[in-house]
Amino acid sequence: MNIADLNGYVSSAFAGSSAGVVFEGEKRFDLVIRLSETYRKSIDNLKQLYVDLPNGSQIPLREVANINYESGPMQISRDKASRRIYVGVNVRGRDVASVVSDIQKSLDAELTLPSGYRLEYGGEYQNLQEAKARLMIVLPIAMSLIFLLLYFALKSFKQSLMIYMLFGVAVLNGLVLINRFNSLKSEGMKDINRRIIVGTKERIRPILLTATAAMLGFLPMAVSGSAGAEVQRPLATVVIGGLFTATLLTLVVIPLLYALEEGVNIKKKKIPTAITLTLVMLLMTNGSKAQTVSLQQAFQLAEQNYPTIRIAELRVNREKTMIKGVNNIGDTEFSAGVDELGRGNDATFSLLAIRQNLNLFGKKQRTRAQEQATRTARAEAALTKYDLQRAVSYDYAQAYIQKQRMKVYAMIDSIYQNFEHAAKLKYEMRETSQLEYLTAKKKAIEMKENLNQSTYDYQVAVRLLSRWLGEGIYEPSTSPEEIFAVCNDTVHPILALQKEKIKLAQTQIEVEKTKVLPNFFVEAGAQRNGNRLGYWTINVGMSIPLFRNSYRAQKQAIAMDKEIEEAYLTLSRQQLKSVQERLQTENLKWQTKLKYFQETALPTAREQQRGAASAYRLGATDYIGFIQTMGDAVQTELDYWSAYEKFINTKIDLQYPNI
Repeated sequence: MNIADLNGYVSSAFAGSSAGVVFEGEKRFDLVIRLSETYRKSIDNLKQLYVDLPNGSQIPLREVANINYESGPMQISRDKASRRIYVGVNVRGRDVASVVSDIQKSLDAELTLPSGYRLEYGGEYQNLQEAKARLMIVLPIAMSLIFLLLYFALKSFKQSLMIYMLFGVAVLNGLVLINRFNSLKSEGMKDINRRIIVGTKERIRPILLTATAAMLGFLPMAVSGSAGAEVQRPLATVVIGGLFTATLLTLVVIPLLYALEEGVNIKKKKIPTAITLTLVMLLMTNGSKAQTVSLQQAFQLAEQNYPTIRIAELRVNREKTMIKGVNNIGDTEFSAGVDELGRGNDATFSLLAIRQNLNLFGKKQRTRAQEQATRTARAEAALTKYDLQRAVSYDYAQAYIQKQRMKVYAMIDSIYQNFEHAAKLKYEMRETSQLEYLTAKKKAIEMKENLNQSTYDYQVAVRLLSRWLGEGIYEPSTSPEEIFAVCNDTVHPILALQKEKIKLAQTQIEVEKTKVLPNFFVEAGAQRNGNRLGYWTINVGMSIPLFRNSYRAQKQAIAMDKEIEEAYLTLSRQQLKSVQERLQTENLKWQTKLKYFQETALPTAREQQRGAASAYRLGATDYIGFIQTMGDAVQTELDYWSAYEKFINTKIDLQYPNI
């Protein structure tokens, strides 16, 4: 018999099946057979349905199949020729994208779908993805059209780009302001200072009116408490804040950028290098607000946000959870059977037998081994934290040093801008040659480019630091220089981990020893002899391994693992001692170098800078002497920060030796 034949009987009895063809003239009809309605009302009718056996006899269907009522799906939905079932959730207090992302991570980690099954995410999330896809097309087109319109209005690529980077309402107000500057220039106003002041005064009223009207329009939404306020208030707050900052950008940043684009040196009111530097950093960070953190705060953020710490904690929790699962008393077995069957004997039937295996030995050893595995996982987590702090320390120090170098280049740029201005005045007054002025101008341009490169280097360093700390941009707020405590054998995480591994190997050896001890079992059951009931069977026994070579080999292998870890521990101690001795020598070297810079070289270099600038203005030195003196002083400043970088890196290596 097979399942297909049984299904055919059931289908024919209740749904009907064709048994032949009936002809009436030229017409033909299928002859369908099935049970009468009387025998199709109850599940008992189905149980009593007789089916044919291969030998020609018949038996009821209940003898070969379990027939009962089962719950089934109320409705089977289909989509694209596939069955579909959906799970609906309502999201509150979070955005849909992050919820779906968490669901995807959990399902990918814990759910394995059979072949032919797939997951799809619809509803608001699907709408969000479709909207993103549309925005990826619409947004570049819209931004390109905006820039094109700006270019048609201003006829200047630089001015269009300058306004374009501000976005939002600032684009409209910036266009109003720049147009007025250009019209004043075409009217003959050549003085850049007067042009900016006059143009700003004339356009400040429409700019403020535009921003104020929009902010007042959003004010009712910002203070709303009616239905939908949870959506309106954040939107209105962001828009009002954006309008306020856009107005500041228009009235402060646009004139500065316009002056830079015009390429005019403003006498006595030259744009400070610090402002230029701030603007460059503002544009490079795409408007995102950087947060300042100390080194200790950076450690805390990294431990909270970087995934490796979470992974290490989960491993510890996993090992801790396993403590409860290592002491299984033994399996419980259920069985039934028959003895002495055949030859006319009254067979003995075991109606039900229950056997309980008892693993009485090794409980203490297994518990100790799992507890030691938990301590080993904690030591691995401590090493992970140690490595993370080491990496954060390096990037924090690098970001701080790049920031100081950027400040040095900003100071140098300011000095050379003044140098160029003084050289230009002398050239205009015929006190010097054009060669001297061109040389001064070239040096000023070089210093400006050095400042730009230094700014980019700082941004890269900040990005490298921020990757450890989570979402956002983070900048160092204080010097990383601290009195670091040098690690020793008892606190270094690598040594601590190797010690825990040695202890773990020892506990595993003890567990292996218990595997050769006997295990016991108790078995009881009810029996029937022929037609006579009331017989019982009870068995007690034990199992013991007679062939122990595999157990001995496993124990010897673990013992070798223990010896390997002990050898690694000895090697690590030797390497740590060697590394610490070398680093302590290097630390003294760089401390001496920094002391020389701080007490002698830097004060002299700064005096050289002031003296060279003053001497050139007064005519006491020529431009060659100024450039040579200033070059030596600048190089001293940069050498100091290079030495400081070596010193800080040595300090970090002492705090976190790498072995």
